[in-house]
Parts: sequence; structure tokens; C-alpha cells
Amino acid sequence: MTTVLATHLWQSTLFVGVAALLTVLLRSNHARTRYAIWLAASVKFVVPFGVLAAIGRQFAWRTEIASQEALAAAAAIAAPFTAQDFSPSAVAASSIASPAAAVDFSTLLLAIWIAGGLLLLGVWCLRWRQLRAVLQAAKPVSHGRELEILRRVERASGSRAMPLLISEGSLEPGIVGCLNPVILWPSDISHRMSDAQVEAILLHELAHVKRRDNLLALVHMCVQAVFWFHPVVWWIGARLVDERERACDEEVVRLGADPHQYAESILRTCEYAVESPLVCVAGVTGANLKRRITAIVGSHRAARLGGAKLALLTTVGLLVAVGPIVAGSLTTIRVTADATDNAPMRRFEPSAGPQAESRSLIVMTRRRMDGPADETRLADARRDRQTSAVASAPDSTLKFEVASIKQLRNTGGDAVAIRSSLGGSIRPGALFSHAGSIRALILRAYGIPFVQQIGGPDWIREDNYTITAKAPEDLSATPDNLSAMIRALLADRFNLVVRQEEREVPIYALTLARSDKRLGPKLQLSTCPPPGSGQPPILPPNQAGLKWEQGPRCGQIQSGRGLMLVGGFPMTRLTDLLQFELGRPVVDRTGLMDSYVLEMSYTPQAVLGAGAGANSDAPSVFTAIQEQLGLKLESQRAPMQVLVIDGIQRPTEN
Repeated sequence: MTTVLATHLWQSTLFVGVAALLTVLLRSNHARTRYAIWLAASVKFVVPFGVLAAIGRQFAWRTEIASQEALAAAAAIAAPFTAQDFSPSAVAASSIASPAAAVDFSTLLLAIWIAGGLLLLGVWCLRWRQLRAVLQAAKPVSHGRELEILRRVERASGSRAMPLLISEGSLEPGIVGCLNPVILWPSDISHRMSDAQVEAILLHELAHVKRRDNLLALVHMCVQAVFWFHPVVWWIGARLVDERERACDEEVVRLGADPHQYAESILRTCEYAVESPLVCVAGVTGANLKRRITAIVGSHRAARLGGAKLALLTTVGLLVAVGPIVAGSLTTIRVTADATDNAPMRRFEPSAGPQAESRSLIVMTRRRMDGPADETRLADARRDRQTSAVASAPDSTLKFEVASIKQLRNTGGDAVAIRSSLGGSIRPGALFSHAGSIRALILRAYGIPFVQQIGGPDWIREDNYTITAKAPEDLSATPDNLSAMIRALLADRFNLVVRQEEREVPIYALTLARSDKRLGPKLQLSTCPPPGSGQPPILPPNQAGLKWEQGPRCGQIQSGRGLMLVGGFPMTRLTDLLQFELGRPVVDRTGLMDSYVLEMSYTPQAVLGAGAGANSDAPSVFTAIQEQLGLKLESQRAPMQVLVIDGIQRPTEN
């Protein structure tokens, strides 16, 4: 959540910088134009680029692009706008990925944020109550000098008839109200001004009504209440007040008021009246008084927008409003060839062990697309996406006959029970058992890696349960049927509500580190027979007779404690291991299609975070991959299917 907010703030601040440059460029033009620019900068704080990009994803460009370079170009264009995601699932993902200390810090920041906003609202409410008391004590005017002048200037300016209230207080003349405004006029100031001066002040207030300045000021006050901690927001507020007063000054002079009489009326108002306590009550004394008087009595008049400046404003406006939408559509381009071949959605089977999702090896299946044409690859990828979408809803016809659920306490006999595993299939009428976290069961049921699961409370990862269930006698013994029954069990007993969607997520792309495609010393082409070929394993000559703990053997993998050993597997197996270490999806983009034997030693990320621990002298995983394997990890963003947990409850034990 903190990262998402920080991204939005720097983008909005950058937009304010662009707005400031535009206002400097237009300093000789009408103040109403500069006011519109500052108002747009204010509204930008409540309209993140990520929201516009999400709209663009709903109208995604579906053209097929046949190269990775095209995808990279599209991602580069979209990156400034899609680097943030404000959906609930994205916020949940950032919370889950953070350690407990970061969560506590985020909670503290949230409390300070809310407290600051409430304090500011409280101050405004007190000021409004004071203003409301003055308004209630004021008396409506049905005749008199002030009303006659008001009706005359209303006819001259083409304004509608406004109620006029006379106040006994010292508050400056102003417009009170947003939807049904009234003019509040202090009684003590009328005899200090001539008719021409009163007329100029009333023209100023009517200009505020025409421009709906009170309503627009209220919009910015809402922005200030939310982003009260950002000094740029308060700076924008000062610029808005300055430009709105100058815009009204320009309108008064345009309607024929004598500049010197008007300037003197402002000075007299400042001398005998008090400025309004709220910016949403537009008066006449706000902004930089010296600059206003100089502009009013000076010979310079604001210039109209020329063709070049108008074209510049139009271009900037289109880039800000339409650019993120177009960028959002670019991020969902369907790509053939390598991008399809590296599709990140893979089915898997968790293996045995305590807390299975963090310590087991994911066994993923992946087709090698060596021969089919691009059209065939694209059709396969589409079929896979359709299949995964269908699998997201439990099949009500496939259910366990009976199920027992109990929470484990990780002590005594329970610690032994956690070492049970999830099977890939089940026989008709047989018992299914699971002992471990509910998150592991969810990942098993929906066939996704842990890095593609978002949301859910902490207990689904931290608490362990033992589940024993009996399959129906007439069940067809397939892994898909078992997954469907587990999904039905999770929906019935845990009230699990999930959805699958494609989203832009951060990934690591595994690529070659050297331009000459040379590999590192610890990455060797495998002489092992292909997995599943039925041929006996063959040890590499330099590793014959070694024990498994000393080197990789054919058909085996060892990972953990800063050591990765892979014996005769394609490069996708390395990406599977890396995503467990890094906690982020890793996509193979090396172009290496053969099987390899590799050995890599490194300092685990958890040890680096703690600052000490086992194997702390070894390089980081990023350095080890480059120095030992001749590969590298690049941080990117890519579309990926994710499973979002919208709701889950603890079960009733039985």
C-alpha cells in the first residue's frame, strides 16, 4: 500500500511541475487559463494514472505481435502509467509480501494520515460554524442603496438576481454557499465607499458566482483533506486563490469599472473588513494584494491565447487524459512466439513437508513448442487461458461424501501429521488427506504457484489444519476431479470466494548476461537422458560417483540453504526454483531449449535481510546467477493470471 501511494504521489507531483511550467509560459495570458491548469493539477491527485490505465485495459488492443521486441516497446511506453495498481487485490498483495514490521509501520502511517485528515476537517467545521452564525444573524435586504446597485450590475453583466444579506459584523463582502449562493455584505463598509466602488466590489462577487469558485474551492479542500501531508497540495491551493482573484479582477475591468476606483475599493475593504476564514467562501481581499493592485491599475492587459499556446495546452491535456488509457491497452497485447511460449500460468503439485508452499519444490509441466506454427501456439495459449478460467468455479457435482477438519497445534503428534502430503489423484471411495496450511490446499485446488495468489488473511498461511475426506464410490479417478472436489470443500467449509484475472504484475526475466551467449562455469549442457524417457540416468564424467549432497545427479534437484543443484532439466526448472527464493514470478527468456546441469551457491534473500546467518559470505542470488551461470535477472512487468481471494472464513471443526 505504501509503495502504491508513493508511486501515485510522485506522478502527481511531476504533473504539478508540468502545470507550473505551463503557467509560467502563460503568465501574460488570462488568469482564468492559469486557474484551469492549477485546478487540473489538483484533480490529478484524486485520479491516479493507474485508474486510467485500468480503463484502457478494458478496451485492449488485440493485435497479435510476432516478436519480443514489440512487447518490450509496448511495455516501455506503458510503464510510467501502469507502474501502480490501486485495486483491492494489488493492495492485498503488497500487504502480504511485506514483513510484520512493515505492516506495523504501514498501520502507524495510516493512523497518522486519518488523524491528520480528521483534525483538518475539525478546524474547517469550527470555522464554518462561526461563519454560519454570522450568516444567521444577517438580514435580507428588500430595498436600499446596496440592492439598487446590485440589480444594476446584474443587468449589466447578465447575471441572475442574487439574494443580498446585510451583516453587522466585520467580515468582508463575499459569496456564501456553493449551490444556492448569497451575497453577504457588511453594513459598516457602505458609507465608506462611493457608488462606483460598491459597484466594482459587487461586480467582483458576481464574477465569483459565474465561475462557481466556491464549488471548485470545495473540490480542492477535499484534495487537501486527503493529501494534507503533501506541501505541494497547499501550494496549489495558494495558486488557485491567487489566480481566481486575478481572474475576477480582469472580469471587473472588462465590464467597464474604473481601474483606480476598483483598486481603491479593494484597499478600503482590506482596511475595514476581515478576510473570509474559508477559501470556499469567495471574497475580494484574497491573494497577493500588491500584485493584484499593480495588475489592475497597470496599462498591461491580458493577451488572448495564440494558436501555438492553444495547441500546446490541447496536446498536454490529451497526453494526460488519453495517454494512460492508450498505455493500458498496450499492456494487454497478445504476443506470439517467445511470449506465448513463456506463458507464466502453469499447473503444479505441492510436495510433502511442513508448510508445503514455502519449502516444497513445484513440479510444473510445460510444453516445448519446437515445431508448431505460430497460429497453433496462439490457439494453444488461448485454450489454456479458457481452461484456467473455467477451473476457477467449483463443480457442484463433484464433492467429497464426508470430510473432517481439525486445526493442528504443531506440537507432539501434530508435528508428525504435518509431514503428510497431497496426492495427485485419488481412487474411487478412497480417503484423501491433507495436513498443512490452507493456502497450500488452495494452491493445489486451483493449480497455480504461490507467487500468483493474492489476498487472504494471514491465518491461511500461518495455521495448519488436518483434513480427511472420503471420495465418492463412482468417482472417475483423475487429478482434475480431485481438484474440483477440493474446490467444493473450500467453498462449503471455508466459504472461500476467489476470482481469476489477468493483471500486470512485476516479474523477473531470466536472460543471457553476455552478448556472445557464453554460459557461466557452473552451467553445463546436460548429457542426461530426457526426463520420462525411461533410460537409466547417466552421471556427467566429472561428477561420477559423487553423492547427491556434493553435486547434481541426473533427474534430481536440490535447493535450499543457499545452494541450487539441478541435474538434467530445462531452464524452466531453474525459474521455478528462483521464484521461491525471490517471491516473484520468474520467466525464462534465455532462449536455451536444452537440458542443463547447474550448481549455484549464494546467500539467501532472508539472510541478506537479517544481516547475518548461514552462507553469508556468498554473493547474492543476482550476482551468483551472473557470475556462476552467465545469466541475469531483469526486473520487468508482464500480464499474468492471478488468483485473488475475496473472502474466506475459519471452518467449524469436526
